[in-house]
Amino acid sequence: MKNIMKYACLSLALSSMISSSYAVDVDAGGIGPVPAGTNFFAYYYQHAERDELYSGDKEVAGNQKLVSDVMLFRFGHYYKFKNIPMTTQLIIPYARMEAKEDSAALGSDSGIGDVVLTQGIYLYRNDAIKGSALFTQYLALPTGSYDQDKNLNVGENRYKYVAQLSYTRKILPKVAWEIIGDTTFYGTNDKLATGGKLKQDNGFQLQTNTRYFLKDNWDVRAALSYADMGDTERNGVKADGMKQTKFWVGTSYSPSKTTNLILYVGRDIKVENGFKENQRVNFRFVKLF
Repeated sequence: MKNIMKYACLSLALSSMISSSYAVDVDAGGIGPVPAGTNFFAYYYQHAERDELYSGDKEVAGNQKLVSDVMLFRFGHYYKFKNIPMTTQLIIPYARMEAKEDSAALGSDSGIGDVVLTQGIYLYRNDAIKGSALFTQYLALPTGSYDQDKNLNVGENRYKYVAQLSYTRKILPKVAWEIIGDTTFYGTNDKLATGGKLKQDNGFQLQTNTRYFLKDNWDVRAALSYADMGDTERNGVKADGMKQTKFWVGTSYSPSKTTNLILYVGRDIKVENGFKENQRVNFRFVKLF
């Protein structure tokens, strides 16, 4: 119990990681342009288990465990403005997370997460190499489930803005490569159990994806990501932010030109100041119409 209360502030990083993970993590193949006038619906599901807790790069003693399940509903429209391809999207998350074993004092939470609005602008396109560049803005609104007396919350009770730049291209006839970078600007959370405010420095993430095409509608893929979520200041006390290095591998299959299915498995490689995932499963369904 003593250790959990000592490191309870780490739960702030966890809530931020869960609520934003689907906003900034990019599925391979999701960067390329789509014909103007196309609408889409996407459903995501993620199950993750964490069995290690770190303060800095040192593991906290005891049997620490935290489990989360996240569902996300994403709606979007592709169009052109002054002949520039664009997309506007709405993301509605639902999540449940529960701390167990020696971490049980952190509690649990479930409910609707912070709604995210996105705007994407295609900056470059080269059909000869299947290349494109996309600038995307994300605005997370403080609409999610939040209780200032809880250690774990699905919502964050603050605004967040993410600016993301991504690039993709074919590097071999059957191999595509992508690189994505983003930075996050955090608003202030002024509803803490101990009073005062939570402030956070800018965070950033760098991600790379590679796909190998078994067929035109079927690929296998791998991704690697590093994220520094930014140092925090809680009631005037500064603390190092969470840092996370993770990977995932999976496959994508399109049974038709308007339907796509993706399945991933992955885990964290290294974590500082937070829970470390020992296993993660992701599923995504997309329908264009």
